[in-house]
Amino acid sequence: FADILPDDALVIASVDFCHYLPADATASMDAETLSYVADRNYTQLERLHSDHLDSPFALIAYLMWSDHKDDDVTLVWHSASHALMGQPNAPGTSYLVYFSSLPALSDSTTQSLIDSSVTLTAAGDMMLGRFVATAFAKTTMDAAFGYAKSVFAGSDVAFANLESVITSSEHDTGKSIFFKADPARVDVLRYLGLTHVSVANNHVDDYGRAGWTESVGLLKTAGIIPVGDYADDQEPVFSTVGDKTFAFLAYADVYRALSLERLAADVAAAKAKADVVVVSFHWGVEYNHDHVARQTDLAHAAVDDGATLVIGPFDRARSDAHSRNVPARRDGRGTTRHVGAGRRME
Repeated sequence: FADILPDDALVIASVDFCHYLPADATASMDAETLSYVADRNYTQLERLHSDHLDSPFALIAYLMWSDHKDDDVTLVWHSASHALMGQPNAPGTSYLVYFSSLPALSDSTTQSLIDSSVTLTAAGDMMLGRFVATAFAKTTMDAAFGYAKSVFAGSDVAFANLESVITSSEHDTGKSIFFKADPARVDVLRYLGLTHVSVANNHVDDYGRAGWTESVGLLKTAGIIPVGDYADDQEPVFSTVGDKTFAFLAYADVYRALSLERLAADVAAAKAKADVVVVSFHWGVEYNHDHVARQTDLAHAAVDDGATLVIGPFDRARSDAHSRNVPARRDGRGTTRHVGAGRRME
């Protein structure tokens, strides 16, 4: 288990003991089980009949992990439904509650952990043109975006996808739907407190490379870090947050499929120089109510390659399909949160 679970893992084991047996049989079987627990006789625990307990492996896993961590395993309560209900001859179930923990952390250690923590808030698509621009012209910054700002408040990293270019260009590329925001609207992104934005999506080419380049320049001037490339040909973006180095990558997987080989190489390059690797995918099927297999494949590939966090804006898939834990590597070590960001502002 030392090779599977991180050092700060919380292990909770749920095991059913002695189902539908009278009190005397329950007491005898529990005594046998407890003796094997005390001796850490895992061979005998594995051989116990299901009348003793239904999941020997769960109990063994808990004991092995606790011993590995040098935790003090304590039986804090042992009883049975017969005693609780005063019916010794009725079919019943026994209850054993174990607790183990490391020594309490000192106040200084606890504060040190708090001081070294990092808060990252991620939102989905932000598009400040079209009807958003029209509505904003009739109100104030606080009225329009005050609540959104509160979502990012206190974040060390505030990330979103910029679902348009910010450009003064009037030369669109002839697409059926094309987005742009007035260069002055960089003030909204600054007001929100965004630190990083993805500039890799299906609208980066609405005003050609020149429009995208202008947009990236405006972001940098405003102190907002752009992540991603016009054609997904990018280098990781590195940022120091507290005492950690973060690497950011952003891709569009809507009109052209991202190469898994390219993804693996990019994540590896980021992982070599960073403590935390954040990967954003602009992916999925627009207006779909569920995620598609391609999204699962990309998320798992990124995690297998070493990504710490996968963020997925663009589609409107339901949140339960997009908020999940996926194995960080094929050997099972660690977990990565996969977040479906959807759309924040359009």
